[in-house]
Amino acid sequence: MLPGLKVTAELLRNDDALEVVPLSAKAAGDVPQALAEFGPQAVALCNPPAEGFVMARPKRPAILKDLEPDHSEAWQKLGVAFLHAYLFDRLVAPRLCAGRAPEIRYVKAAQAAVDQAHETAGTAFLMQATTMEEMRGVCQADDLMPQKSTYFYPKLASGLVINPLTT
Repeated sequence: MLPGLKVTAELLRNDDALEVVPLSAKAAGDVPQALAEFGPQAVALCNPPAEGFVMARPKRPAILKDLEPDHSEAWQKLGVAFLHAYLFDRLVAPRLCAGRAPEIRYVKAAQAAVDQAHETAGTAFLMQATTMEEMRGVCQADDLMPQKSTYFYPKLASGLVINPLTT
């Protein structure tokens, strides 16, 4: 979520590369399932206390091919890559932040993100979870996943995995 920054559906609609439509989800927890019908690059936008969610996705799924040529095709198809590399870096930063990167807060739960957006007069972006197939494709292409895209639970106790058990 972007605290203190209102990203409007109108701003997104003014970008010819995007498809922007109202989303049928009634609650934040319903958003990932509602996004699924629009494909893996679909993200939802919410500006509380305004009601409802808006879906945004690229009209052309290969939108990042020319913009991020150093990344694999698997990476370019990720919803989180579209969110960061296109929406945040090429739309929000230049138009709403004078070219600077917006402050981003990563929130695990959809409703918590919407609540924080309301409290800070900001915008929540809700996404579908990264699938194992998507992660496998990026890894097999010898690429790295975007920041904060690989939250898994339960996590391994890293101390047991990384540190030797004997001295």
